[in-house]
Amino acid sequence: CGAPLTSRIGFVVFKITGESILLNLFIGMILDKFGFITDEVAQVETEDWSNGSSTGQIEELTTIYRTLSNRDGYVAISIVEPLLEKWPLPLGFRREDGTILRTEADIASVKLIKAELTVIAMREQVRLEQETEASKTRMQRLRKWILSFTQEKQVFKRSLSAMGFIDMVLTILYWRLPSMVPTSVKQERLALVDEVVKMAKALAL
Repeated sequence: CGAPLTSRIGFVVFKITGESILLNLFIGMILDKFGFITDEVAQVETEDWSNGSSTGQIEELTTIYRTLSNRDGYVAISIVEPLLEKWPLPLGFRREDGTILRTEADIASVKLIKAELTVIAMREQVRLEQETEASKTRMQRLRKWILSFTQEKQVFKRSLSAMGFIDMVLTILYWRLPSMVPTSVKQERLALVDEVVKMAKALAL
């Protein structure tokens, strides 16, 4: 309180340190969620992920992702293609020598990936709107009204323009490496795929 300059410096150091710790915890939780992609037991790492992806390969994806993400750990849907150009094959376009391999099928997959991420973002917006409407008590309404001028606007903006690591990787995996997706997951996605195809056509207009 008696030293404003020291207090400001301390606050900045504390904020940066806290965000770094939270981001590392976030990445740690992400690695735990990829059970059907990563097998820790005697796995031989291959470039084409024929044996599944290793922890090292997933960590490489997260490291590159962090360079393009904002401080909250989200990446804009609009930069999906630059992200894929930085990610190595087979999930991305980058070869071992650093050159970019992009076929017509890859270009089509980018359009479908963007379309699905847009569908996910729109669904999230609907969910947030429904939660807002579900507020019944006077105190809840007052709280929602206050948040509408602060946090909620940020959440809506982020949901419509950016995506988290898990949604991003899984969506890319579905379209880039469908052979790795379990049949049960593919069946669950049938209705979503129809919606994604319609969205891709709409975005192409």
